[in-house]
Order: sequence, then structure tokens, then C-alpha cells
Amino acid sequence: MAYKQYRGIGVYRRRRRAIVALVLVLLLLGAAAAYGFSAGYLTFTENGLRFNLLAKSDDTPPDVVVEPSTTPPTDTTQGTTEPTTTEPPAPPAEYHGALLLDADRLTDSAYVDAQLSVLEQYGMTSVAVTVKDKSGTVRIPCASQYAEGAVAEDSEQFLAALDTLRAKGIRLVAMVSALRDNVMPRTFRECATKTNSSLWLDREYTTWLDPYQDVTRVYLTDLIVACRDAGFSEVLLYHFSFANIGKTNMITYQDGGVDKADALAALASSLRDATEGKLALSVLLTDQTVAEGADALAGQDATKLCNAVDKVYLPMEKPDTDLLSGFVPDRPEDCRVAAYLTDGQPLFASEYPTLDYLVRAQNYEYQ
Repeated sequence: MAYKQYRGIGVYRRRRRAIVALVLVLLLLGAAAAYGFSAGYLTFTENGLRFNLLAKSDDTPPDVVVEPSTTPPTDTTQGTTEPTTTEPPAPPAEYHGALLLDADRLTDSAYVDAQLSVLEQYGMTSVAVTVKDKSGTVRIPCASQYAEGAVAEDSEQFLAALDTLRAKGIRLVAMVSALRDNVMPRTFRECATKTNSSLWLDREYTTWLDPYQDVTRVYLTDLIVACRDAGFSEVLLYHFSFANIGKTNMITYQDGGVDKADALAALASSLRDATEGKLALSVLLTDQTVAEGADALAGQDATKLCNAVDKVYLPMEKPDTDLLSGFVPDRPEDCRVAAYLTDGQPLFASEYPTLDYLVRAQNYEYQ
């Protein structure tokens, strides 16, 4: 009897332990399932319960299965703005004061040294020399067929003197009597200014080239090329006009209906093209062109010439800064206005730092 009671108590205890263990297992399974659902490892789908190795992010609905994306990655380089590059500031413009030298004395070293001391005293950077004057004589070598008989015998020595100046860092300006020429029109009459079939002479018995004639353009182009090859930095054309000295009413032009101002501007533009950007092309304007903006007799129109050349010179005794700064206000930015000073007095560069000018002695006859 005692034995049966002892056995029943043992069975009861074993059952109780099994129940407790089962409850613990169920609690653990329940806790694991709750964690799985909360962390996103277990999800319900239309096909039943699904186990995910990677938990979904917090913003993914619990009933949506995250599938791998099939959309190709976006090219983030497209549509991006290119970085802007800042252009370096333009270098300040260089202004030049030029002293006109006596071309007949250019091979005189004592004379040249004295003139260079003037340049140093006033802070000037350039010298101007006459390459062709109204006589028609050309002082530098020129290969043009139209320069035959016009090139001076000492042209090589003249060129050597120019080389010496350039070697000292001096900027060279060539002055050329463009259309007043006492050699070329007499030799090649097809380019001469005429009265019907005869040569026209001004009051100094000097002949002029006809700007309407193509031979005139060819010859002046050859002179520009010769100046370029001789190392000049600038060519200043004076007497760049139709004949305006003497009985001009006797002249007959084969103009083809082209206005004088248009013909002269077209000629200037063609000559600037011949420089190939290696030297500046400048024109000396007449007094009337400066005062009124145009000179009908000479064929100069200030606005048209400013659009055709790199620089225009205004004759004046002393610098008139108001006139220089306000001359043809709508001219192109690359056309400079300079002073052609006739009183023979150089200017100190420190007093006129933004002025291009050329000065000649009072007793120097440039025509």
C-alpha cells in the first residue's frame, strides 16, 4: 500500500515538470515569433507565412515583400553643371609715345643717340621714321614690281639702322605717304590721278595715286608687307586721301559710282588685312575730318575709317584730352585714337599715361 502511494507522487511530479517545460518552450517560441514579426523576419503573404533572411526597413509595409530592383542605376554624371572657369583679367593696354626722327640722319649714330636720350628722359617707347615720303622714294627694301626705281640705294643701310634700334627695345613706327607720290604715278600711269588722259599735278607739281585703281591697292599692299618684314610694329599712313591740294576740280575719276569715302575705307580695310595682325595700321586724319567728322574732298569719313583701321591720329598742337576721348564715341573698341602733335614738344609719360601720341619737330616737313 505504501509502495503505490510513492509511485503516484513521482508520476505527478514528472508530468508537472513536462508541463512546465512545454510552457517554457511555447513562451520562447512565442517570444521568438513576436520578435520575428516585429523585426520583419516573418511576414504573411498570399501564399502563407514567409521567412526573410534580411529584415525590411521601417518604411516598408509589413505585407509587402521587398524584391531586388531591376531598374538600372541612374547615371549621376548626366545633367551636372560644368564648373565655371574664371577668365584671367585682360592685361592693361599699352600706350606709346613716339618721336619722329629725321630719316635722312638715321644712319648718323650721334644723332640717333641724342634722340634716344630724349626718349629716355620722357619715358617714350617708340620712334617713327618716314619710309616713303611725298617724293615717292622708298627707304627700305621692297620687292614690289611697282617699286622699281623708287627704292633708295642705301635701303640696306637704312634697314640695318632700324635693326639696331629694335635691338635696343625701341618700338618702330613707319610713316608712309600713301597716295601722294611723285614716282609711281609717273611710271605706271594706270594708277595715276588724271585730268581726262593727262597726269594731274597738285600746286607743288606732285602726282597722286588714284584710290579707285586696283594697281594702287596692290602697290600699297606691297609696301605694308615690306614694313612688316622690316620689323615695324605700326604703319602710319598720311596723305591717305584723294587729292586735295590744288585745282582738284580738273580731276576725273573712273569711280564706277562708288563714293569716295567708301572707296577709301575699303582700301584701308584691305591694307589692314595685309598686316596679318603683325603690325597696327593707322591713318592720319585731315583737320576737316577731325573738326566735322568727314572731309568730302579728301574722301575721309571718320566713322568708316575707324571701322577699317587699328588707330586714327588727330593732328593738334597740344593734347586735347576731351577731343581725343570723345572722338567717334561709337567706334569699335579695337580702334584707338591718338594725337599727332605738331609743336615739337614731347610729353612725359607719367603725365599722360593713357595717351598714344606721335610728336614731330616744328621744323620737320613730313609732307
